[in-house]
Amino acid sequence: MDWLKEIFSIYIDLLMLLSGAYMAFIQSNNLVTDESLEREGRFCKVAGYFYIALGIAGIIITIIRV
Repeated sequence: MDWLKEIFSIYIDLLMLLSGAYMAFIQSNNLVTDESLEREGRFCKVAGYFYIALGIAGIIITIIRV
């Protein structure tokens, strides 16, 4: 479990949260409305939610480590 604690830092966690929010809320909507790519928009939204969940888990792991 120690190797998992060393992977996550607060900067990587924030970067994952920001990129996940961008993918889930901005990029997926642009793909659906501007380019009519509905499958890619749904995939981008799911990937964004995954990044958000991974960022939150990383923040929790970072807080527990301290």
